[in-house]
Amino acid sequence: MAAVSCSLLQNEDPIPSSARVVPGEYRLGPADLLSIVVWKQPELSVGQIPVRPDGKISLPLVGELKVAGLTAVEIKEAITERIKEYVTEPNVTVIVLQVNYPLAFVIGEVNRPGPVPIRQDTTMLQLMSLVGGFSPFADKSHIHLLRREGGKEIRMRFNYGQVANGKHMEQNVIVKPGDVIVVDD
Repeated sequence: MAAVSCSLLQNEDPIPSSARVVPGEYRLGPADLLSIVVWKQPELSVGQIPVRPDGKISLPLVGELKVAGLTAVEIKEAITERIKEYVTEPNVTVIVLQVNYPLAFVIGEVNRPGPVPIRQDTTMLQLMSLVGGFSPFADKSHIHLLRREGGKEIRMRFNYGQVANGKHMEQNVIVKPGDVIVVDD
């Protein structure tokens, strides 16, 4: 079996290390940027290749390859398998150059409003921490999560004080990519 290597380069950002993904466990998604190197095969190597919105990449001899949802190791194995008939003992390296996590959006009275990367299952309470907490004008009892499901917009209420005190924990839902969280004043 060919020797293989794989690595993950983290972006520098204000997200605490406790919210980062463990290298090797990250599953690729659209807009992530990869480097694929086949040792001693420069014509098969690609310095930078983005994952398309459909979750696929295109490579010489490999063709279309769905990579969204796979780890770098799984991608390496799939490429190795596809080029075996052309290259004797292929040595493939897959490097995640840039991670473009799905985003949720927080607006209103928080210290750092704007897009927030959703790196793993993140609850509403955790999300409030990721945006640096509340501004002095925030009404912590009137926070709304807006979500599109089945072509309709769903609105969920989140009362920070209740959840922080262990009450009405059903409000502490997992934030999904594309969710918009509005913190009223």
